[in-house]
Amino acid sequence: VNEDNPNDIFLELAAAYAFERKKYIQKRIKIGEGLLGQAYLEKNNVHLKVIPKDFLLITSGLGTAPPTSVLIVPLKINGVIPAIIELASFKEFQEHEIRFVEIFGENIAAHLQSARINATTQSLLSISQQQAEEMRSQEEEMRQNMEELSATQEEMIRKEREYLKRIAELEKSLAHENAIAGEINVK
Repeated sequence: VNEDNPNDIFLELAAAYAFERKKYIQKRIKIGEGLLGQAYLEKNNVHLKVIPKDFLLITSGLGTAPPTSVLIVPLKINGVIPAIIELASFKEFQEHEIRFVEIFGENIAAHLQSARINATTQSLLSISQQQAEEMRSQEEEMRQNMEELSATQEEMIRKEREYLKRIAELEKSLAHENAIAGEINVK
């Protein structure tokens, strides 16, 4: 089950053994389409005992032959179906064989779910680490900006003190000149 895009979930062939239709190896199957899509949708087994002519062929080095029975089993774990297995046989599947495939399928489904969860966790961890690194970088940039701002503020305070001192000196000098000029006018 390909769930890479939650808006476009579909079935894709992951592996095949003795499957004659090589041109369909990359086939994409929509949910609800065909027997596989229907088995996924209904979450139930499909057991075909009468196989339509040219449905599929089992291939070996010695030749090809049509199966007598086809079994499609959704591999379920906790109501989730991560995959579907389709088996073809030259003899009809017995109930104990079907049950075996179901139990075997639960184990496969559990491993597939675990692998998907691990992959998702790894991906999220990678994203989290990348975001943490970006935050550290932004934090360092902000720290540098704050230091520059603080240095600029200190420089402004120093210049303000110089200007105030210079203004005070000018006022004192002006007052002194006015006092002298006032004495000269008085005489």
